Amino acid sequence: MTTNQIAILQNNVHKSKERTNSILNDPDTKHYAILMLQEQYWSAYTKSSPIHHAWTLIESTAINDNGQPRTAIYVNNNLFPASKITPMALPINDVTAITLNTLHEKPSLFVNIYNPCDKNILSELQEHLRKNFNTRDYNMIIIGGDFNTHHPLWIRTV
Repeated sequence: MTTNQIAILQNNVHKSKERTNSILNDPDTKHYAILMLQEQYWSAYTKSSPIHHAWTLIESTAINDNGQPRTAIYVNNNLFPASKITPMALPINDVTAITLNTLHEKPSLFVNIYNPCDKNILSELQEHLRKNFNTRDYNMIIIGGDFNTHHPLWIRTV
């Protein structure tokens, strides 16, 4: 990976401890700068998603009704030290955001969304970003996630 590239892996791991740990430990993921996970495993015992020596974990500060976040951003420690990462507090459940200082003059903004099937947080997030963020303050803005915006054409009947 060159300094002009940031590889991102986005995945809904369906609250699976095995899937979450597999992604964090897979040798192929070391090439990614950022992991955007939705419905990651979350431990009631540690009150956290898994922590891993190769990744810096950032979780949402706005928690859903179950008392746990459904989004997490992991940043590769070998590519970006923790000093380059700034968590962004957003008042919307199931959204995690960070700014990442790269070689560019302006930081990059990364937003990870889990949009539940039973409600639509996308318009609320769009409004919040429009009112509180100036796109000119960032080198780039990346929004990823599980939007649960199923379209009838995607459903195949058997």
